[in-house]
Amino acid sequence: HLWTSVNNGVIEAAACTRIIDYPKMRVLSLPFLGGKVLQNWLHFQAQLEAWGRAHGCKEIEGYARKGFRRVLADWKFGWTFIRKPL
Repeated sequence: HLWTSVNNGVIEAAACTRIIDYPKMRVLSLPFLGGKVLQNWLHFQAQLEAWGRAHGCKEIEGYARKGFRRVLADWKFGWTFIRKPL
């Protein structure tokens, strides 16, 4: 699913979600999230969570850069995504 935050006709942020059925629980996965002016769209987190709960999800997970730690204080940060130039 594609989610967007639009302000005055301009897309400020976009996110993609998908539902993953793990063996022990259903999770709302948030593999892609990005945008500008975080304060203008961070409040949509509650809408994503409600949508996930409505579809039987027990958790929400995703990838985030370390800077998101400041604003996502109630999230648990675990793994780190790594990459290497070829």
